[in-house]
Amino acid sequence: MPVAEFISTDQSTTAISSWLYAFKRFATEHGFDVSDLIANVTSDFSTAIIKSLAQAFNGCKDVIDYLDQCYDYLYENKQMKSKIILNLCCCHLVKNISDDVFKYYGAVGKNNKNKDLHVSLLVL
Repeated sequence: MPVAEFISTDQSTTAISSWLYAFKRFATEHGFDVSDLIANVTSDFSTAIIKSLAQAFNGCKDVIDYLDQCYDYLYENKQMKSKIILNLCCCHLVKNISDDVFKYYGAVGKNNKNKDLHVSLLVL
């Protein structure tokens, strides 16, 4: 995805989806199914990227549709319609938690940031 982000500085769902649909069309025109080329995609928690991937590559109407499919697959033993798995980057999750801990505790929490982060991660 960084290449796509480099091509367009517009980080909206519409712009990213447009690029992904164009890539999908290009692959199809050359005899490939996108799911043959890409098995999974990892995102940095960008809502626009996650929504675009769910729509363009998996034909979902929204992220909730994709999550419903995941739930049905895991707990109802139903086949997934989506062929490309969307992953979220663990490092970005830890950074988001760390930023929230620092924001909550402020400068005082900066000294205890690692301890608080470990406690927060234990909760997960």
